[in-house]
Amino acid sequence: MERFVPAGDSYYDPACPDESDDEEQPLGGWNPAGTDPPEEELVIRDSGPTPIYTEADLYPTIPDPECLPEWPLACYWPVYVSNFRLDNFAEEARNEQIANFFAAKGLLVRMIFMREPEGCLYFKKFQRSSLLLDMLVYFTSKEDAQWAVRTCHRQTYYGHRLNVWPGRTPEYFDNTRSIRFQLPKTKCAAMSESVVELILRNKGHAIDTVARMSIVDVIVEFGNEESMRNAVRGTEYWIPFELQEPTPKQRFLERDVRIDLMQVMREKLTFMAMTPPQEVLEALLAGIPPSVDRSWENMNKPRPPPEAVVKLIKAKRTERKQFMEEKRGQGKKRPVETTGNVLLEGEPAPKAMTLKQLKGVVRDQANRILNKNKWTRANTMDCRLAKLKDKYLDARNDLLNLLALKKFSDPQRRQQEELFYQMLAIEYQMMEMIPQSSGALYCPPLELGLAKACLVAGELLPFPEPPTFAVDPEKYVDEVPPANPSLDPPPPFIPTVRPYCATDLNPTTVDPSCDPDWPLAHLWPVYVFNFRLNVLRGDRRNDQIREYFAAKGLLATCIFIPYDCEAISNQLIDMLVYFTSREDAATAIELCHRDSYYGHRLNVFPGREPVFFDVTGGRTIVVPIKQERPIPLDSLMRNAMRPDRVTSCNRFDDGVAFYEYGDPNDAEHAILAIRKQRPNKAFRPYQLKELRKKQRFLESDKKADVLEQVARDGQPQPALLEALIAGSVPAGLLNWNWRGWTELRSWPGQKCTLEKQQIRNRILKVLDIWRQMVKIPLD
Repeated sequence: MERFVPAGDSYYDPACPDESDDEEQPLGGWNPAGTDPPEEELVIRDSGPTPIYTEADLYPTIPDPECLPEWPLACYWPVYVSNFRLDNFAEEARNEQIANFFAAKGLLVRMIFMREPEGCLYFKKFQRSSLLLDMLVYFTSKEDAQWAVRTCHRQTYYGHRLNVWPGRTPEYFDNTRSIRFQLPKTKCAAMSESVVELILRNKGHAIDTVARMSIVDVIVEFGNEESMRNAVRGTEYWIPFELQEPTPKQRFLERDVRIDLMQVMREKLTFMAMTPPQEVLEALLAGIPPSVDRSWENMNKPRPPPEAVVKLIKAKRTERKQFMEEKRGQGKKRPVETTGNVLLEGEPAPKAMTLKQLKGVVRDQANRILNKNKWTRANTMDCRLAKLKDKYLDARNDLLNLLALKKFSDPQRRQQEELFYQMLAIEYQMMEMIPQSSGALYCPPLELGLAKACLVAGELLPFPEPPTFAVDPEKYVDEVPPANPSLDPPPPFIPTVRPYCATDLNPTTVDPSCDPDWPLAHLWPVYVFNFRLNVLRGDRRNDQIREYFAAKGLLATCIFIPYDCEAISNQLIDMLVYFTSREDAATAIELCHRDSYYGHRLNVFPGREPVFFDVTGGRTIVVPIKQERPIPLDSLMRNAMRPDRVTSCNRFDDGVAFYEYGDPNDAEHAILAIRKQRPNKAFRPYQLKELRKKQRFLESDKKADVLEQVARDGQPQPALLEALIAGSVPAGLLNWNWRGWTELRSWPGQKCTLEKQQIRNRILKVLDIWRQMVKIPLD
């Protein structure tokens, strides 16, 4: 059994023990019978010598199927690493240290992300002091990530055991043999995961995993249930808690830090280009084991915190010891009399837990955990049913309060649907658990529950959930317009707006409004809104856009579509389209603004200079819209809005849409007509009084994303480019299905929206029957 004995250079001073965890301090290095370090579990590598990487491996193209295709890191595979001892916090030095460690295992590391929130006490009190960090390390293939988990998990690095798990998929603790210990929050930098493991191993317990989750919480997964019970029975100062819910071993996953990752990618353009040091990278590309510093292999006990931190810990121990001695010497003072006025004197300060009280809490918690197995399965079911009953009654009362209202706001309607499904789910659980219980539970409201109301309404159980919309971003779907006899066929050849040549693909004229160093300063963007796509991703998407502008005689080059556009449900996007001259951009605005494309009216404005809605004369109205309903603006109350008289419109992220009319009378007519159809005051339109941009974004708002996406963007198809340079585009090269639509083309989420409304109507029918069953009076 692995144990450890005092080491001569140990920084744990027995003369200055902790005030609350004296008997659980580690004693030093490993092995009481000798000086050799314990044998680690060796993983025999079955993949042969160090693999040979290629330049192409640095930029993988196969995405993780668990990721959204638009996620910039979808082609990389992260692993979560914790308890990694850094030398310092300098970004370049620490990244090199991490890359060298994995390079010693024959692995090529790309991006490294560390969560460093300045306002987080865990980072400030523990990680910054101990230099023990957790991070996401990205590899270029799934196999490399799996190999990193296999070879590096539970390996020692400067004496600290590493935890290495997948970075996207949670790994859960086994609740039957895991305990969460609450440790003293003082001197947490000295109480690392490795120290906690050494303390428990010194008492003979088998340990599988130790993971610190906060300043005070450390979760330990033992080798077996017997070791767990012995540890709980023997603890004296650490408060044990059972794990009641599935608990991930990773403190965070990629999905938890997506916003932080996006911010890092925007602020640090070098993040996506991160690679190991040049000499290490050259060795990995040549298939040669890299020559890196392996001093971590020579340490058989955890590397202590920096000397400054150790001195601070000892100084605080000495200071507290002196304070306690002075307090004992002064004796008990006469308590200060208070008036009891909390407003004048403030709330009394909370009293710290004494050592006797702490031992009592630990003993009570341990007894509760150890005596749990005396219960029968029926007792367990009774406890679960009692909790479910309380939860069910709370949800039932909330739903009754809502049903007693005469009018509903949209948040209240959503809450009503959530409570409906919540009550049904609890009823399903209770009906399954009651036969397994002792029969002591009796819940009369369950006899008149929603499940019975569903059966009375003729519904089948389980009641259907609201449909969710899913679309294949790679699937190309086009439609032929309905018959339109008045539509003239396109001309056989479309002349270009000006003569083009091969040099137009590399213009040299710089936009004076741009920074000359901006890589796209020689191109001229326009902002396009309400463009109906046939496919969401791939080369055919950009070909569709370029073909439309080619039908106007224009050469479109680069295209930028942001990730946050609402294209999934209705396939209507806004984007930046780049042209090779200022004149081409101006012509695109002139020819394409308010042009009909698959029945949707396009809105085209400059891509760099803001254009504002007209606030004079009452020509622009503001219409509040529901963000969860992705209805195209052209179909929103068509009879009231008169879309053929709108000069420009757009929708924004704050839940409003703007409509600008050429005639103020049309704007006034729209306001009055919508107010008649919308009784809810929160969604009534009004006139715009302040300046608002017509563009949802400009090039300056998306610079980092523009460079990343445009770098992968190609040129028009060779045949189309050749025709544009020749001066005329044959009509046979282009798709003309976008012409001739007298009505809006249906959007993919339209069917899902209708089905959701049908489900809502069925829910209202069930609730109406349930109201009659429980005899709820309407106020």
